[in-house]
Amino acid sequence: MAETLDQRPPQSLDNADLLALEVCNPYPIRFIQTIQPHGLLIALKYPDLTILQVSANVETLLHQPPAALLGQPLTVVFAAADVELLRHCLDRNQAAAYLTLPHPATGQAFAASLHWQQTTLLMELEPQTADEPTSEELCCQINTAIAAFGTAPDMQSLVDSFAREIQRLTGFDRVMVYRFQPDQSGVVVAEVNHSDRESYLGLHYPTTDIPREARSLFYANPLRYIPDLNYVPVSLVPEEHPLTHGPLDLGAAELRGVSPPHIDYLHRMGVSTSMTFSLTDDQRLWGLVACHH
Repeated sequence: MAETLDQRPPQSLDNADLLALEVCNPYPIRFIQTIQPHGLLIALKYPDLTILQVSANVETLLHQPPAALLGQPLTVVFAAADVELLRHCLDRNQAAAYLTLPHPATGQAFAASLHWQQTTLLMELEPQTADEPTSEELCCQINTAIAAFGTAPDMQSLVDSFAREIQRLTGFDRVMVYRFQPDQSGVVVAEVNHSDRESYLGLHYPTTDIPREARSLFYANPLRYIPDLNYVPVSLVPEEHPLTHGPLDLGAAELRGVSPPHIDYLHRMGVSTSMTFSLTDDQRLWGLVACHH
């Protein structure tokens, strides 16, 4: 019989806590007011695309200070023709948009993703480099793997093959597939482990490890990528949303900062890089795939 968290000795609970993929008690995950530094965020008012908030690293990545951007149209950052292309993408897909935008001042190409958060448009920009994949490129790799496993003789064969393919595509040391049970507890049903760390295959974990808020965020935003767990958080400027006078809801943001308890859990597991994505079936959250270096 596989161990459950309650059956593990006390000294093992920190590792089992894990499997705590972005969890952590009542911590307000969607209202963490920082982002990870491998990209930048611009909050826009729609439909005029006025800049409401920016991440503080715009000066580093765009060579434009926050004060020069706030209250200005998006055309102070990107060429008018590219902004019109962005509008066209939004008109075609009201839920989200993905495109590549060159920055005129620096010549840097950015992978841009846009998501609605109530009445605010969140624009996330990741520099395109040859060394590191962007979130969009990771999504494409994952979708390719999913499409390749439409049929299998049985579910176990499918998840085993899927874990191997994800490991091959991404190169992560460890890939684990978690399946949610009817009571929203879960079990590790497949694992590829090329590290020297202990296996989690067959481990059961309780419903409380991944609370409702975290599950809803995984359903709405299927990819969670943390390239460097030792990152320095980047704050938002201004700190409050200028229209709501409250915190900006970053639930749809791929760059959203990571809760300190989750960072602590992953550090205890010896993890330096993490990628988690959701698996859905018939419009419900079936499970999660966690990839670790």
